[in-house]
Amino acid sequence: MRYLDVVFCLFLENINKQPMNHLKIFFFVLLLPLNLLAQESGKHFFVFLNTNPNKEQLDSVRIAQLQEKHLANIDRLYTEGKIIAAGPFYGGGGLFIFKESSIENVQNLLQTDPAIAAKRFLIEIYPLRFIEGQVCSYDDPAEMITHSFIRIFQQRSEKTENSMGKLLRNYGNELLTSAVFELDQGGFAVLDTDFDILKKQVPILLNDTEEKVSIRQLYIAKGTFCRASKK
Repeated sequence: MRYLDVVFCLFLENINKQPMNHLKIFFFVLLLPLNLLAQESGKHFFVFLNTNPNKEQLDSVRIAQLQEKHLANIDRLYTEGKIIAAGPFYGGGGLFIFKESSIENVQNLLQTDPAIAAKRFLIEIYPLRFIEGQVCSYDDPAEMITHSFIRIFQQRSEKTENSMGKLLRNYGNELLTSAVFELDQGGFAVLDTDFDILKKQVPILLNDTEEKVSIRQLYIAKGTFCRASKK
């Protein structure tokens, strides 16, 4: 999956211009309570890569070595059909979407990445159920674009679905994909709407006094998220 090399190498290039304490390259798995993880409801699993504030400071040689192995592992997982989407957020962190039979399998696959041992990121893993759109195929070589990404934090699935309905009614075809994290863990939406507009409108639309909402920019291959049927 060569587009991931582009994504994460650009990510590395940008952050290497920052002080060492701002490096946000790798990650480790933060296990959710097992009683929550045992209730898989599907074959798609969403992984958030969150910056670990307590990560070890590494020299540039060690970082480059880990990055090379990290990208090789991503390529392998994509070739095997395990990872179906990946990309970084502006400002740090990123996402993976896995297609697997269980969260335990996803955890085991993440453990194959040398970056996990470096403990550069905190990881969240959620079973995923799509509401609108899905993960689709994209052209090779991929064209990299920026989408707006909305995360709704922990709340009942019914309330999350209602929030996604509000987004669909207000933004129409600009909403490419929306999904619920099972077990009342919130959800996400990907839109082709201007980021600055969303930052002003969405908290009001979703009543941010009750719903904790995060709006970020996501850099990913064009066509990864789509409303059309999967190819």
